[in-house]
Amino acid sequence: MDRSKLIASLVESHGVKLDQDDPAFVLVELNAMVFDELTQPTLDRLESTLDQLSEISDILDEKTAIFTKQVANLNAGLDEKTAIFIKQVDNIKASKELLIAEIALRSKKQMDVDLKNIEDKYQRYFKKFILWQFVILLPVLVAMQIIFKFLKW
Repeated sequence: MDRSKLIASLVESHGVKLDQDDPAFVLVELNAMVFDELTQPTLDRLESTLDQLSEISDILDEKTAIFTKQVANLNAGLDEKTAIFIKQVDNIKASKELLIAEIALRSKKQMDVDLKNIEDKYQRYFKKFILWQFVILLPVLVAMQIIFKFLKW
């Protein structure tokens, strides 16, 4: 402690002049020693607490780094799983489109077969109808013409 500065400050603020050897300085030093002795345990505890906080901060930094890495790994895993899921959805869509195309093709083929069967049946019935006309109706018509000619006489 600088006694000259203290003396100058006391003269300026209170108008009181002390000597360098004044017993008041003994009381000031005694007060400083008592203050140091009383506050030292608190300072020691504060220092210990700061050390503990520093250790906790270091542990938190490590845990944060581990957590961040785990989150990054999870995100990477999610990105991978999402990509797989999207690919599966795309495959399902493609399969659906192929299945629809296959069903449409089968339906068209079946309709073609059905149409062919209908055409075949129609042709058979038409041939039978024509044959019926020639075999049955033609002789009936000829007979009717003969009868009409006979009746006109």
